[in-house]
Amino acid sequence: MQVTPLYTTSTCKMQVAVALSAPMQTRRRRSACPVACTLDVLGDRWTMVIVRDLVRGARRYGDFLASPERITTSILADRLKRLESEGIVEKEPYQLNPPRFEYRLTRKGRDLRPLMKAMVAWAVAYRSEVILGELHGRQGPARALPQGCRPPMVRLPRRRRQGGHHQH
Repeated sequence: MQVTPLYTTSTCKMQVAVALSAPMQTRRRRSACPVACTLDVLGDRWTMVIVRDLVRGARRYGDFLASPERITTSILADRLKRLESEGIVEKEPYQLNPPRFEYRLTRKGRDLRPLMKAMVAWAVAYRSEVILGELHGRQGPARALPQGCRPPMVRLPRRRRQGGHHQH
């Protein structure tokens, strides 16, 4: 997708091209700084957890409520509406009475995957301070990453041995 810049501005020592095709913003931004604008959309404690769950396959309200962070229903409803208004999530009804929806990441939402991977890499690099310092209100070291924060397992294709037999 090629975007034609409306104008180019420099802020926070970063050059930014503002696109003609950008969707109308639903909330006022505090500045033109790309970092501040991103934090205006994603910077609370729940939004990226919801995005993480969507990346991992969560679709329905109950899927998000089952996360180990225990988000409340009122916060979940607010963040899903906000993500939808920002064009990060789309919802589709799967039941009409009562109305219930499935949520999916839009292309804009799927484009957050590299940011999520960078966040995981940073947290793992500073694991002792970030993850293990205090986990779920308990002091002391944990043995493994919490279930919700483990990187997704990737199944690699089996390598063939010479002679056409599979390794086990």
